[in-house]
Amino acid sequence: MEPVKGAPLIRNWTGNSWQKYNGDGNFIYPGEADPLPSPRIKYMCDGIEDALYFQLLENALSHSAGMPEYWRKKAERELAVEPDLVKSLTEYTNDPGKIRNKRERIAQLLDEYESRQTGKEQ
Repeated sequence: MEPVKGAPLIRNWTGNSWQKYNGDGNFIYPGEADPLPSPRIKYMCDGIEDALYFQLLENALSHSAGMPEYWRKKAERELAVEPDLVKSLTEYTNDPGKIRNKRERIAQLLDEYESRQTGKEQ
């Protein structure tokens, strides 16, 4: 099989390996030097990282006795499913800014938690 050449949008190779559908669910494609990640695997990794963020925040909240009440309320709010982001398994936002904002809010809560736990308040 000939490797993919050029940028992701300039390809000499098609992933149509099942009639008219792309890639049979390929996660990587052959590159000239190394395998190339597909958008599918990049988005899957993002989803796994998001799930881990929620898990870390949930764990921090369950061990938050020394945290201020405002922090606990914010953490509970961030752990709730926001209809603006996800309405159902088939209805969800396509706005990367909303998703990025959610990640940033969770990261800030985790940073504050870690700072207080280690005695290095910001």
